Amino acid sequence: MELLVIIVERGKADTVVQAANAAGAFGATTLYGRGAPSSEIRKFLSFSIESSKELIFMLITPQNSDAIIKAVTEAGQLNSPGRGIAFTVPVNQVVGLSRITAPQN
Repeated sequence: MELLVIIVERGKADTVVQAANAAGAFGATTLYGRGAPSSEIRKFLSFSIESSKELIFMLITPQNSDAIIKAVTEAGQLNSPGRGIAFTVPVNQVVGLSRITAPQN
């Protein structure tokens, strides 16, 4: 199992989740957040800029990982600067999700 974390501009989460589902994922948890520039940029500008973000969390299987990441990268335009980020984190144990988990030998 992997936890896919995607951070995109507010308003883009639905499009990104639909693309992930079409690529083999299912379900997602979306939260709202705020991002702020680095301290160097804040000093240079002398004022604070915060942007609204959507954080998407999905449990995915390693078999579908590449296709799902490709789909969310395209849907969220993540290869363009400032559009967002996606990354995976290994998940060792999951409880309560019978649909995605299967016994492993």
